[in-house]
Amino acid sequence: MGFWFFMFFNCLLIPGMLLLLGRIFLYHAPKNINPIFGYRTRRSTKNIETWQLAQAEFGRLSWRWGLIELPAALLGLLPVIGQDENTVGMAGLILCGLFGISIILIIWQVEKILKHTFDNNGNRII
Repeated sequence: MGFWFFMFFNCLLIPGMLLLLGRIFLYHAPKNINPIFGYRTRRSTKNIETWQLAQAEFGRLSWRWGLIELPAALLGLLPVIGQDENTVGMAGLILCGLFGISIILIIWQVEKILKHTFDNNGNRII
């Protein structure tokens, strides 16, 4: 049962971090381009306008994905309570793998929004 609690905690990490980052980026996103903190990609650091849109979208999408994943994490390991460690470990691995894919999807979505809003030089598309 101890391993089940360990895996349960691990499965809550990604949704929890997405919710935390979403909240931070929604309400306290870095205002200026900096080398330390923020959603940093080549496209998001073109200028201040691309930076601010990227921070806002990353926050919005992280919050939404976190809200979707939290119930999945809470309910995902319930069917394997009392099972052997291999079964619990495999269920946790599958859940964490799926949650990891969401991070890639968030980045893809933010970059897509930036690409449709700005040209390659960072100028807003009218």
